[in-house]
Amino acid sequence: MISLRSLPLRNARYHWRSNLPVALGVAVGAAALTGALVVGDSLRGSLRDRAVRQLNGVHAAHVGPRLVRAELAKELPGTGAPALLLQGAVRFDPPSGDPRPARQLGRATVIGLDARGCAAMGQPWDATGWDENRPVAVLSAPAAERLGVKAGDRIVVDVEKASNVPRSSALGRRDPKDVSAAARLEVTAVLAPDARGNDFSLLPNLDTAFNVYVPLAAVQAAVGRPGRANALLSFDPTPTAQLNAALAEKLTLDDWTIRVTAPTDYVSVESEQLVLDGPTVAAAEAAAKTLGCRSARTFAYLANVISAGRDPVYTTDPAKGVK
Repeated sequence: MISLRSLPLRNARYHWRSNLPVALGVAVGAAALTGALVVGDSLRGSLRDRAVRQLNGVHAAHVGPRLVRAELAKELPGTGAPALLLQGAVRFDPPSGDPRPARQLGRATVIGLDARGCAAMGQPWDATGWDENRPVAVLSAPAAERLGVKAGDRIVVDVEKASNVPRSSALGRRDPKDVSAAARLEVTAVLAPDARGNDFSLLPNLDTAFNVYVPLAAVQAAVGRPGRANALLSFDPTPTAQLNAALAEKLTLDDWTIRVTAPTDYVSVESEQLVLDGPTVAAAEAAAKTLGCRSARTFAYLANVISAGRDPVYTTDPAKGVK
């Protein structure tokens, strides 16, 4: 007697030759889909672990083209530290009698930190006196291996100097002494191969990081920007919106590289950059309109030196004058 329960089983048994390939196909497809999901979850977890390792305890960061006051890090909520993150080159010239060859690393990340930043990132080296302008450096394991150096060796680090005027412009200074700065540093430590500082990077990439940790004051002195930083690092899970609001409140005209002066019968809004950016011009013109003043956009520069065989040296004074 056929029932609703037995009919599917009898039908599958009778047509087993055609049903078997379908069942096998379904099984293979399910296995492939399950494997893909497992591999995807594993890859996603691996990438997340690598990203967390690269951040090395940094929950939020402000990185900008302007060099702001390093003291801003203390004025923000939570635990923060200033940093100077620069791309540079490192070379090792062995002393006389040393059989090791001279080597150069053309793509290195120079990380200027103070003692507070070293402690927050859990760096394993001795940061005693790190806030002083000491000519020392700590190398990541890949950087030390590429250069063939060890603790006690001396290296030369070349970094690009900060410039308020783009060097690609007609007024930019392109002399070698104005473009880059070289600092001779003693390697005081090399990170262990499993140290997290080897992978520190704020950029999401899978390339090997060649990190060179230097006291912040030493990097500031090398680029000629004492008390300045291009990165503010936060090591607490403070909401990003709260950090952004606090940063916007603490920023001053000095951080924006803007000067406001009133020489005689007018107010001048000037920038240390080549030109005032659009938002600054718009804000100055809006303020002038509110005050019922006339505004005029002005660009002025002076030639300090003109001589044969070299480019003129200019002093720029880009200004937005408000009368």
